[in-house]
Amino acid sequence: MLNFYQQLAKTLKQDAVVLATVTSTKGSTPREVGAKMFVSADGKIFGTIGGGAGEAKVYQQALQVLQTGKKQFVEIDLSGAPQRETQGICVKTRRNRS
Repeated sequence: MLNFYQQLAKTLKQDAVVLATVTSTKGSTPREVGAKMFVSADGKIFGTIGGGAGEAKVYQQALQVLQTGKKQFVEIDLSGAPQRETQGICVKTRRNRS
């Protein structure tokens, strides 16, 4: 986690970022409460909040926040419920894991 915060501080010196944090979970989830990722203004990602389509939705919302400056709460349902909006499929996003 120290590496995450070091990268966040380094990136913040250069540009704006959106920080995403898992605030609650229910049942079996890919990441725990407190998991974090950030999206920089150039679209790079550092960290993960679980991957897949849920993370891709958060990524898209983060890009909107970077454009508008308006905070958002994004709820992702990975429970397997048939009526859920986000399906548990993997999608590619640009990721920086350095």
